[in-house]
Amino acid sequence: MFARMFKTMAFTLAGLVVTFYGVGHLLADRWQVETRRSIAAKPERIAELLGDFDAWERWSTMKIALGPQVQRTVTGTPGTAGHAVAWSGAQGKSTLALVRFGPGELGYDYHSQRSTDAAPTLAGRGSITWTAEGDQVLVVWRDDAPLDSLAARWVGWFGGLQERVKQIHTTSLQGLAAAAESPSAAPVGTPGTPEPVKTGASK
Repeated sequence: MFARMFKTMAFTLAGLVVTFYGVGHLLADRWQVETRRSIAAKPERIAELLGDFDAWERWSTMKIALGPQVQRTVTGTPGTAGHAVAWSGAQGKSTLALVRFGPGELGYDYHSQRSTDAAPTLAGRGSITWTAEGDQVLVVWRDDAPLDSLAARWVGWFGGLQERVKQIHTTSLQGLAAAAESPSAAPVGTPGTPEPVKTGASK
């Protein structure tokens, strides 16, 4: 009886291993998320809010969890390649840096470095485009990243990470619309700028 149970368990385990490795190699090796929103604002206003990482504090719900007392630092000239925001904490450091910024489009790289890593690694890339459509602006936010292990591919297949990124896109674009559409919105960097809406989302 015990021998039969052991054989059954062994075959089941072997089947799980074969499924994990065999099917895992067939799963997508990247994930991608795209979110769209139309905003009643001028393209120049959208560019102003998107090109300055200090301004992102007013509308973005992107937060990086690196343990208690995470420090956020913005460097470089807004609206230019190299402008970056970095989060540092007990668990490591993450950086979002513009690699391009032009009329109607920006691109960024996201690097992550855990406290045990010797150097940062490229964890993902993203882009945001904005296009005038009548009296509105269509904003399209895209993120994608590699799934560089079989475990990561399975996680990507279940879609939990993509749903989280989608949630951050959606709530952030809601904040962007509120900041851009507000009649009393002060220019970026102006004293007395209203505080961003607290959504509790993080990334």
